[in-house]
Amino acid sequence: MRKLPDQKQLLALLKKNKWILILLAAGLLLILWPVRPPAPQAEGPLSPETGEYAFDLAAYEARLTEILSSVQGAGRVRVMLYLKSGTETVYAEEARIQRQDTLVESEERSLVQMGQNPIVVKRLYPSFGGAVIVCEGAGNSLVELEITKAVSALTGLSTDKIAVLPMKTP
Repeated sequence: MRKLPDQKQLLALLKKNKWILILLAAGLLLILWPVRPPAPQAEGPLSPETGEYAFDLAAYEARLTEILSSVQGAGRVRVMLYLKSGTETVYAEEARIQRQDTLVESEERSLVQMGQNPIVVKRLYPSFGGAVIVCEGAGNSLVELEITKAVSALTGLSTDKIAVLPMKTP
């Protein structure tokens, strides 16, 4: 049967491997260190009615126009996006149901609040339904492909929902 090391042997072993133990302790500390997620970025101007950040379609189209006009060969660009759905915030609700026997007499719903603010369960962002891009370089298939890829990446639209059309010459 194997004998357990005594106290002197254990101290000698710890002294011999102290740097390894320090590195293991530091690694464990870094793994267990709490990480706070970054604060959400504002999506647009603050809505005076709801007090929430609103999605500004015109500003989004303007930024997309600016980006697409910097694609080599694109020239002047105009963008129109179609929104399938807008932004929506879902709040936590509490339901109180009054019953008598098997019949529901009344149901009362109220928002669950933390302080003076209602608790947000989820926030639904706009989803795009389609995009029309009119640009000077649309006759070039490489330019059309690059613009389609960029719009798809920024809007989440599939390529069949993006139309890249040539701009009429003045």
